Amino acid sequence: MTSNPSQVRSIGCVTDDGRVLEADYRSEGGVFRHRVRLLSRDGLTIADWDAVLLSEQEDWPASPPVQELSIERIGTRDCLLGVGRAGKSHWSLSIETLSNGTDAASLPPQPRADTSDSSRFPAGRALRFDIACRCPEPPVWLGSTYRTDAGGLIHLEPGGATRAEWCGTRMLRIEPTALPSTWPGTIRWQYDLVVSDSPETES
Repeated sequence: MTSNPSQVRSIGCVTDDGRVLEADYRSEGGVFRHRVRLLSRDGLTIADWDAVLLSEQEDWPASPPVQELSIERIGTRDCLLGVGRAGKSHWSLSIETLSNGTDAASLPPQPRADTSDSSRFPAGRALRFDIACRCPEPPVWLGSTYRTDAGGLIHLEPGGATRAEWCGTRMLRIEPTALPSTWPGTIRWQYDLVVSDSPETES
């Protein structure tokens, strides 16, 4: 797996009404941090989920510490794949687009520059995040954390063995609910970020 830290890595999809849901990863201090945005048909940001990395426990960051990132072809589609580590634990993640009625968009997403051009993104309505962490011992904290507004034009759908909890009205923590019976062990969590069916709320 290779990555170019000087470039943005993006994956996204275009809804039937022309809105764009995208996840952008940018390198900051050797770690990629990401932001999920919903763009209007005019290219304006109308919803924003900003991932939080910092944590009081350096070995257990608030979100996965991605240090290598690449676009890879899996089957008939492209996925954004990443790996990283903190302390003695190792993270891996994949992000793919989801479209209406199928498990993935029929056209593969492509890496692109940070522009409002959506022509390289496939049709779809959601991004699926699938994350795993190999831990030597029970974690102090493990999951994904975002700054965003409750409600709005992007909503969260947790996967199996995953729960979400609001901390106030601006901080959302997503964490796994199933732990291994022995250690070292691998912990996995999954969630979809889905575009609302109410485009009229943009105005």
